[in-house]
Amino acid sequence: MPGKRPKKDYLPYCFALILCLIIGGTLLFGCNSSASKRNTTTNMTQSDQAKSEKRSDEKNTTEKIAQKVAEAPIGIPEEKPQPSVQSIDPSTLTPKQGVVYSVLIDKSDFTLTLLEAGKPLHTFRVAIGKNHGQKQAVGDLRTPTGDFTVDEIDDASYWTHDFGDGKGVIAGAYGPWFISLETPGWSGIGIHGTHDPSSIGTCVSEGCVRMNNNELRILKKFVHVGTEVRIQE
Repeated sequence: MPGKRPKKDYLPYCFALILCLIIGGTLLFGCNSSASKRNTTTNMTQSDQAKSEKRSDEKNTTEKIAQKVAEAPIGIPEEKPQPSVQSIDPSTLTPKQGVVYSVLIDKSDFTLTLLEAGKPLHTFRVAIGKNHGQKQAVGDLRTPTGDFTVDEIDDASYWTHDFGDGKGVIAGAYGPWFISLETPGWSGIGIHGTHDPSSIGTCVSEGCVRMNNNELRILKKFVHVGTEVRIQE
């Protein structure tokens, strides 16, 4: 009679299988966890970088705005105003009672500006001395610069003058009025009219300031002895 076959012990195999499943699951879970951490880290790094770039852009924008504000004009006028010739009819200008008027003559652009309480009211074109720069000697054909006052207003309608240009004595050479200026060290300097309107806007006089006759008549209404006159380069 054949002998009985011994029963196999499957218990060790079961333990081995269970152990393999545990090890495999641990490894799989570890890989997934590592990948998840890497993805999370990457996402956080990208987010931080985006925030950093945004802060940098905001900082640059703020700095640019600050620079523009610093460079922008703050509304303080220059010491040397540059008024332009207005289009209004100067014949309509009338002095206001109690208001102080003064005159600013700018040699660089051949203008005479009537100031009302220090503000430009109207600008006229003028002619100045033949030579540029500050007056240094009698007969140097320069218009002096500085702060002066009106010391006389004379009727010049009958005055004549020989400009030494071969044309002889010219009647009406000074126009209707001669507004004399007190210019220490120099005499005979003033604002007057002209027999030659085409000379306005040029360097042509012997040192005085010339105006068109009609505009000189308008100016005369606003000035008197003591009126301040500034002549600048």
